[in-house]
Amino acid sequence: MYGEDVTFSGLPAELRTRRRRLLLLVIGLIVLLAAGLVAMLALAPGGRPAAAPGEGTGGLGSAPLEPNGGDGSQPGAGQTPAPTEDADGGAGPGDGGTSGEGEGGQGTDDGGNTPDQPSGPCATTDRKLAGAPDPLHLKPGANKGSFTIYNCTDEQVAWLAATKPSVTLADEDGTLAPGATLVMSFTVDTSKFDTQTFTFKIKVYSTTSTFFYVDVNGSKLGIAPN
Repeated sequence: MYGEDVTFSGLPAELRTRRRRLLLLVIGLIVLLAAGLVAMLALAPGGRPAAAPGEGTGGLGSAPLEPNGGDGSQPGAGQTPAPTEDADGGAGPGDGGTSGEGEGGQGTDDGGNTPDQPSGPCATTDRKLAGAPDPLHLKPGANKGSFTIYNCTDEQVAWLAATKPSVTLADEDGTLAPGATLVMSFTVDTSKFDTQTFTFKIKVYSTTSTFFYVDVNGSKLGIAPN
């Protein structure tokens, strides 16, 4: 035995193969555990997911900015733009303005003129003749007065007038042109009345039986009539 070389062959080949396989298995388990831990941290509440490529960097895939002219004067999202005007300075459509006369305005005839409407006593009567004022109050102590006769038609009207014998009319008949008027004057003989105050009627009528009355009242000695 002495003088011979001793050679150590080491571990058997089968044992070395098992150790190598075990080492690879351990390394694989460590890698899987590390990957699972990273995934859990990424999905946990409060964890921030990784940003998408180009997000927030202004590069490819970034959201476009809204135009504002550089000074912020243009309306942003959710704001209503102000109404614009036409090139000539007028308000655009939908401003509530009208382009012509509204309905229900004053009517005109075919010639563009406003038709004449009855006025004065003629506006409240359908008779051919009318008189005003009615009743007529004379000043206290006065024995003279007057009223106006109106022709309410568009044709000539012949008229007559009558009253008490104690009253003298300036005119008792005549003809009124279409739409014309006449001032009828009269004088009262107050001595013919027994009382301090007096009253009477003056009748005006046409040849076609249309007529009206004017009631007159007054007083002799400056006492106002009731």
